[in-house]
Amino acid sequence: MDRTKQNLMKHPLFFCLLLVGCLISCGQGQTRKDSTCPDYLRSLYVQGCAAKDSGQAVLARDCFMKIIDAPAADTPDTAITTLKAKAYKQLGNAFIYQYMAKEAAQMYSKAYALYESNNDTTGMLYCYRNLGNAFYSMNRPDSCLFYCGLAMKLVETAPSRYRYERTELNCLMLTSLVDQKKWSEAGKYYHAIAADTLNANTPAVLMTTAQYYYGIHDYRNCELTSLKILKNGNLFDRQRAARFLTNIYIRNQEIKKASRYMEAFIRFTDSVSLYRRTETLLRMDALYNYGKKEQENIKLNADAKVYRLLLVIALVSMAAVVAVFVFAMRYNRQQKALMRLKIDHYKSLRKNQKNRDADSEQRKTAMIRNSDIYKHIIRHLDTGDGLFILHNDDWRQLSLVVEQAYPDFNGHLHDICKMNNYEYRVSLLIKTGFQPSVIAGLTAHSRESVSATRRRLFEKAFNKKGTPKDWDDFILSL
Repeated sequence: MDRTKQNLMKHPLFFCLLLVGCLISCGQGQTRKDSTCPDYLRSLYVQGCAAKDSGQAVLARDCFMKIIDAPAADTPDTAITTLKAKAYKQLGNAFIYQYMAKEAAQMYSKAYALYESNNDTTGMLYCYRNLGNAFYSMNRPDSCLFYCGLAMKLVETAPSRYRYERTELNCLMLTSLVDQKKWSEAGKYYHAIAADTLNANTPAVLMTTAQYYYGIHDYRNCELTSLKILKNGNLFDRQRAARFLTNIYIRNQEIKKASRYMEAFIRFTDSVSLYRRTETLLRMDALYNYGKKEQENIKLNADAKVYRLLLVIALVSMAAVVAVFVFAMRYNRQQKALMRLKIDHYKSLRKNQKNRDADSEQRKTAMIRNSDIYKHIIRHLDTGDGLFILHNDDWRQLSLVVEQAYPDFNGHLHDICKMNNYEYRVSLLIKTGFQPSVIAGLTAHSRESVSATRRRLFEKAFNKKGTPKDWDDFILSL
């Protein structure tokens, strides 16, 4: 599915019209008696393509399987053979859409055999390309490169006609080699892509070249390319571009820029998660509507009632399980990527702490300790009655004093993790320089509770076990 079609189908009205049209066409198609009629098979193909593009994977497979299972004609018919090849190819696309790359590769192989019997070079080329994509999804780079190479040989038979396909294949091979960190081999395909000025600024090419630049540590070109992607790329490419920029700026110790693009990365990640959830709901809604249509057909055909009901339930369950599993896997990967960014950010802050000027730190400490609120706290602590508790105004004054001494403290603290008032106050008192026993008294909690809170905050922020002192070290690094 190309980018334009993908963006268009996000519109709810377009989806509803396609859904209604598919259901109507399905109802009309079931009244046909001659399953070998070419016109009937063509209508099934159009109906299946519309169902696939609108996310109705089950209905699409039903239509394409009817074409494939149609009895062979008495005499070979090139048009019907081509139609069956297209049905296999579209079935492969539907499997890819459901992240079932192994099944998709089987469909593409069957489609290739039919295209080859018709000497259809274009069909064979696209099957090779699709096989390359399928094996890339299965994390089998050698097979991906093999089929892309076969497709490239067909491209060479008519270079001017298949110019876009050449760039697409070069991008796929470059991405596969970048994933394997084979930079010398990847460079050949990069130069081939760069030489194609017609397709140089397409989103797919920009994303591929950004990956290549990042892999060879050409951070300047990666930065420029990523900025272009943020302007014109889709949601998924923008998310990856923001991650590249965050890592580049952290590496260059440009903390403000890194923080800005890390925030952008988090926003894009949230948007991707929302999109995935919405996409899953649309698929489930489409399957539900298809189930209702099937129930109406079951009433008209009593002999097939049990079979059709079980089939619909099985397909709906399979699609739901696959959708939930894929969503969970992607969500976990996104969370791990975000956590790596947080840890890198933390390491950068610790490194900056070591490089801080000692005189500057002493001035900041003196600014806090000479403040009225700090003296107010010390004065009451010196009374030794153990009953002194800070009020809301006291907490606000203490927060303002710390923010004046360390302007980025609150921003960094809330970026790294979300916390409640008690957790924030514990962190604020650590930054002010109070010991855990004093913090316990000022917050009206036990010392054990303060220790547990510090340990819990470190684990929540960095998703790994740590000691209370680890959290203290992090707070003092801000």
